[in-house]
Amino acid sequence: MLTLTILTFLCSLTALFLAWQGHRRDAFIDLAKVYNGYKYKTDLEEEYHGIQDNRKKTLDSLMLNLKFLSDQVDKKPSSLQMELYQRKRIEFREIQERFESDNERMVNTYRDKIFKRINEALKTYGQEAGYDYIFGAEGSGVLMYTSKSKNISEAVIQYLNEHYQPTQQPSKQPLNPQPAKPNQ
Repeated sequence: MLTLTILTFLCSLTALFLAWQGHRRDAFIDLAKVYNGYKYKTDLEEEYHGIQDNRKKTLDSLMLNLKFLSDQVDKKPSSLQMELYQRKRIEFREIQERFESDNERMVNTYRDKIFKRINEALKTYGQEAGYDYIFGAEGSGVLMYTSKSKNISEAVIQYLNEHYQPTQQPSKQPLNPQPAKPNQ
């Protein structure tokens, strides 16, 4: 009797689950495709490349000065010129390392900003479009299989880009090629 009751309960539970599944609306997006198709990413990339170009020009200029000092030391060595060359070489390395570190931090910051906006917009999009679930497929095994008909990546990219409003022009901050002075 108990076995029959448990079996009936499990059948009822399965029937309820299947009925619920029939009313559920779910889809998935290709995260890489949405990320790369978002205009905000393109804007941030342009800003990043502008900053990178300015930093490269700064480093190229400093390298040219180093080459000039090196030539002077080779032609007419003096302890004063050698000391100046060594100081400038150290300064160049410090600036180069700082730029590399800043570039890496900027890439991470931009990526976080992009995904934050995508996540916020997906919440709104999902509510407006009546989805119960929107899964993110990124090729890491999170979503093992789904029908291609459930892919709403193009619709999400369109939604993101239609609702994207640049907050301001990319910042053209002056880049300070001088190393930070230690606290005294």
